[in-house]
Amino acid sequence: MPLRKLYVELTSSCNLDCAICYRRSWTKAPLDMSEATFARVVEFSACSPELRTIVLGGIGEPTSSPLFMNALSAFPGKDLTLTTNGTDLDDRTLTELARYAKLVVFSVDGMDDAFGRIRGTELKGVLESVRKLSAFRTALGKDTPRIEFQFVLSVLNAGDLPDVVDLAADTGVNTVVVSHLLPQDAANSPYVLYNRYGKPTTKTLYERVRLRAMRRGVSVLLPPLELKTERRCSFAAEDAVFVNADGNVCPCYRFSHDGTEFVFGREKRVREVSFGNVAKESLDSIWNSVSFGGFRRTLLENRYPSCPDCDLLEGCDMTSDTESDCWANSPSCADCLWARGFMRCP
Repeated sequence: MPLRKLYVELTSSCNLDCAICYRRSWTKAPLDMSEATFARVVEFSACSPELRTIVLGGIGEPTSSPLFMNALSAFPGKDLTLTTNGTDLDDRTLTELARYAKLVVFSVDGMDDAFGRIRGTELKGVLESVRKLSAFRTALGKDTPRIEFQFVLSVLNAGDLPDVVDLAADTGVNTVVVSHLLPQDAANSPYVLYNRYGKPTTKTLYERVRLRAMRRGVSVLLPPLELKTERRCSFAAEDAVFVNADGNVCPCYRFSHDGTEFVFGREKRVREVSFGNVAKESLDSIWNSVSFGGFRRTLLENRYPSCPDCDLLEGCDMTSDTESDCWANSPSCADCLWARGFMRCP
């Protein structure tokens, strides 16, 4: 299958230091994508009619990249998505976003107090960016970009989710996408609101949120409450790939950097997985390589084990990292909570 969706990490740095960020478990210094690497990505895009969607995002904040303004106009004919924390966006940036983007996803993880504790900045700056973007869009006579809120749900902000639905309605945002927290350290591990069998308090919260969303005319996408049999890797299913700031071609967000995650309380070391680098070979050849194609088929056909509900989990040492699994797959996606739907990719 041709590559249809491309995630481009313009930078792995960020202007914030959020309490729940994946970057907190990194050991590698942040990096900006080089102009030469970015030029290779743009070159591939221009020659790939099947490639429909470009996502400027990653674990860093794309708007802080020196390449960002050029990137907005670098992919003509493609559907451009931006994921952003929404801070420090000036009028010029917002005007260009209104001109070029199809979708802008703002991180809004609570109302004033909870947002400040999690993000370390004030919510009002983000809301000002949302309102201005909407106004610039109207001034251009467009109905795009669509604007969404992304909400990472945890004990830290659960009580604010119904109010964020109201906030979305009040600011003209008609979609709130909710993901669960994937802890990167032991301190955040107790804050998750899901488990293998579901939590009654989370179920009650969901009922409140659905009712509020129906009354306010807002679409809310809620993640599962408990572990289900179904698995779906959105990257494999949507023919997508992630190019990180180093130029490495990674299969997904999860494998884009070395880090740590806590899966149902178990610490797990996550290793970066790269099938090639766009500075050394074409993205097309990397995508169509035997190794990458085989990896994607494994995911699409569910030919890998499920660690969270395995009877032998407690005595298994293969769950300590993502290097391999007991079905001889390497790397291992057997513990991936993204595939279970607990976390969502834009």
